[in-house]
Amino acid sequence: PTLGRNFAFKNGAGSLTLAGDNGHRIIARAGYQVLRYKPDFNFDWSGEHIALFYEWSHWTRDPEKELDATRWNLRLGARGSRRSYRGSAYANGCGDGDTAGPRCFLETELHRDDLLFSFYGEAEYQDERLWRVRYEHLVNGSNSFGHNFAHHKVELGVTSELFLDIFITAKVAVLFNAYSDPVMLARDLQAQSFVTIDDENRSSFFAHVSRDFGRSWAVEAKYAYYTNELSQSEVSFRRHTAYLGFVYTYDKK
Repeated sequence: PTLGRNFAFKNGAGSLTLAGDNGHRIIARAGYQVLRYKPDFNFDWSGEHIALFYEWSHWTRDPEKELDATRWNLRLGARGSRRSYRGSAYANGCGDGDTAGPRCFLETELHRDDLLFSFYGEAEYQDERLWRVRYEHLVNGSNSFGHNFAHHKVELGVTSELFLDIFITAKVAVLFNAYSDPVMLARDLQAQSFVTIDDENRSSFFAHVSRDFGRSWAVEAKYAYYTNELSQSEVSFRRHTAYLGFVYTYDKK
């Protein structure tokens, strides 16, 4: 499938699911991915990926018989992938005491190769509200100078009914990236405004409020705030987005 005008992404994967008693489930997945970044072929990559997930869902009481029944959901996952880039790998051309700058990046004859490993844990608790907490840890190891980093992400979320059949979903995501190479963010090769298209370093707050009117209509409002205050970037970033609209659902019945 094509994603916008800048990306073309293909993913072929197979999975195996083992479902056990009492809401336990294990999922194994493997496949091959190809990404084409149209503005710059250096970010094109392809490679294998494997993943293993565990899921557990449990109702404390029968929800069909007791209105105050509560539910727990637990998800754990691990994923590993290889990315072989079309672009070249870079070596460090600066000494330990040198000031970080573009001159530190020396292009080699090798292609850039990355190994990514990620782990996550997520828990949900549902009573009158739906509570959610998630932690994700990603490590990227690369043969290219400036692309080794560890990524931490914590998410907290809640969905609840307020009043007059109005529902709200609120989520806070806190991100922190730790880079092994101190000059990664100082790179400005060819006046690029980014280091890698995979670099995610913005914490955020998101809120979604909605109310249904009849079977087909709903009004909703969304607000999001993004910031990179916890990143190692020398440039401060803040963005606010807001949306108000109506939703119509066509019911064939």
